[in-house]
Amino acid sequence: MKTIALCASISFYKEVVDVKNELVKLGYSVLLPDLAEVMERENNFDIEGQKKKYLEKDPIGRKAAAIMLHFNKIAKSDGVLVINNEKHGINGYIGGNVLMEMGIAFYLEKKIFVMNNYAENKSTKDEIEGIGSVVLDGDLSKINL
Repeated sequence: MKTIALCASISFYKEVVDVKNELVKLGYSVLLPDLAEVMERENNFDIEGQKKKYLEKDPIGRKAAAIMLHFNKIAKSDGVLVINNEKHGINGYIGGNVLMEMGIAFYLEKKIFVMNNYAENKSTKDEIEGIGSVVLDGDLSKINL
């Protein structure tokens, strides 16, 4: 069974869980960011509340640990899928943390799939294209691992 690690802004974690369920139906094993797993388990997608609770004891340490945990999941996967919806008025938003995750996937020679067009990410468009990202245009059947 092929394994896909999902990458996304915390703002998209409800959608991440929905995509995970679709991918499982298609026969994939799916790895989620740690906080997305917590939100799914608790069925609580209150982003600000969950973020505060998750990071409240040691914001810097917990954030660093979460990043490292997800990098390790990427290493165990066959590829990554970036969920990049609209955020801050930008269609196909890819933030700094997700760009780092894409860089790790590229370094580890994983396939990189992006759910939606990222053309409005003008400052990172060249990098996203340069690492061979495949845009799915919302169609999960285009994933080829």
